[in-house]
Amino acid sequence: LGASPFVDEYSTVMAVRGVLNGGIPLLPTGFFYGHDVLFTYAATLAAWLGGDDLMAIRAMSVAASLGTIALAYAIGRRLFSQAAGLLTAALAALSPEGVLWGARARAYALEQFLALAAFWMFYRGIEQDRPGWRRLGLLLLVAAVYVHPESAMLLPGLALAVLVLRG
Repeated sequence: LGASPFVDEYSTVMAVRGVLNGGIPLLPTGFFYGHDVLFTYAATLAAWLGGDDLMAIRAMSVAASLGTIALAYAIGRRLFSQAAGLLTAALAALSPEGVLWGARARAYALEQFLALAAFWMFYRGIEQDRPGWRRLGLLLLVAAVYVHPESAMLLPGLALAVLVLRG
């Protein structure tokens, strides 16, 4: 419980404290921390509920990692079998990057969860021809972009998937 913070976790903690103090993620310098905005607010909720310390903020990433593992299981099970779902969940749980970032107060675990959920919603929307699921997938992908801007790079893959599955 006494792990030293990763170099980038300091900025997350300061942004969360800015939200707790004034409602917006301002760093002590007065600079607006616009990076990982959605994660910052989610981490603020965790800090508000669990105390203003690094471990409470890290709990947000742990929760997102657990959500990714559960979602990976559900997708694998629905598409293939229960064994495939268990294997998918195990691979998600044992992924070195997932373990690393799922334990730190950074946005990557939440981004991973939202991206996986977005692709799943798009797939289901196309498979079942339900526009609502596709809209939800788009909304989740936009949320993932607000968690971390690199999620926007998923759009070409999503467009290609739509073309392949609809064609």
